[in-house]
Amino acid sequence: MLRLGRHHPTGSIWWTIFFIPVNTFFCSLLIILSIVGIVRYHEDDVFLAVDCLGTCTLMLHAISKQIFLHAQKNAINVLLKMKSQFWNLDDFDGEISKECEMILTSGKIAVRIYFSFTCAAATFYFLQPFTAHHLPSDCYVPEGWFPFLAISYMYLIPTLVPSVVGLDALFWALGLSLAVQFKLLAQKFKLLGTCHENETAILWNQLKELINYHRFLIDFCKKLNKLFSFIFFVQSFITITSASVAVFIVMQPGNLSTRVKCLLTFVSYILEMAFYCLPAEMSVNAAIDVADSVYNSKWFRIKSTEFKKCLILIIGRAQIPFTFSGFGLIHINIRMFQLVCKTTFTFYTYLNTVQNRQ
Repeated sequence: MLRLGRHHPTGSIWWTIFFIPVNTFFCSLLIILSIVGIVRYHEDDVFLAVDCLGTCTLMLHAISKQIFLHAQKNAINVLLKMKSQFWNLDDFDGEISKECEMILTSGKIAVRIYFSFTCAAATFYFLQPFTAHHLPSDCYVPEGWFPFLAISYMYLIPTLVPSVVGLDALFWALGLSLAVQFKLLAQKFKLLGTCHENETAILWNQLKELINYHRFLIDFCKKLNKLFSFIFFVQSFITITSASVAVFIVMQPGNLSTRVKCLLTFVSYILEMAFYCLPAEMSVNAAIDVADSVYNSKWFRIKSTEFKKCLILIIGRAQIPFTFSGFGLIHINIRMFQLVCKTTFTFYTYLNTVQNRQ
């Protein structure tokens, strides 16, 4: 999807150099018109004002991810090169191989479902000017501007969707791959000493290899978290706001087309948040499990006291808590996903109360 949108880090930059300023201009224009709409309609029509708020967050969400992909192209390329050094799953067998294969296969299926759903939602948005005779997402429309704004949306949708969906899938793939690597590392630690308990030199070489790979994975975690901190932070707030707006509109009587559009929007944002929280949770849990695997290894068969001391240090290092977060303020995990869902409906209740008072 990133290649389709010409945002893959290994691709040419001519596309982004030209289109990002153009996309930023159109998104900024729609954000400004949305803010004008909020100011004009918030007293007389809360429904329309809330829809304008949804447009504002939607444009901010889309353009921020596209700019991020362009600005962090080199950092993403570094992570992809590091990923190429991951252990090959074909070198493992048994239950661990089946478990990791199932994780990766399920991840690919989830990406296909997410792509399909997002493309269907984007198509529905794209056809709104033709089927419902109104903009894909509401904003203040100056007299005579409807054709221009409709064409702007029709241009933005196919140019923004690949970058948004592609970035989500990128973290999903990196996160799941990282979780699998921690599981493979844990398996190797668990088997440490089962075959060469009397061959000290071989054991030390194995231990050195595993320690270096553990450091490599931790370094990958830190780089991944540093790269996506901005996205974590923005994604959390935009998901809460946009999903709340979508639920509010869906629950109101009105145009069926608008309600279906907002229902698709709500599901898209929730799926998108899950694409960040789930792999982050799996990676952190798999990293912690390394300590348990070291403890459950056949360390008691090894005669070297120094070797056993090193294992204790490894357990201590593996137990150091690590989390993915947005600048340390928002922790990305399953609990955060649950919090976003709860906050979404809390905000919806507030919007509904405001409308009832009017």
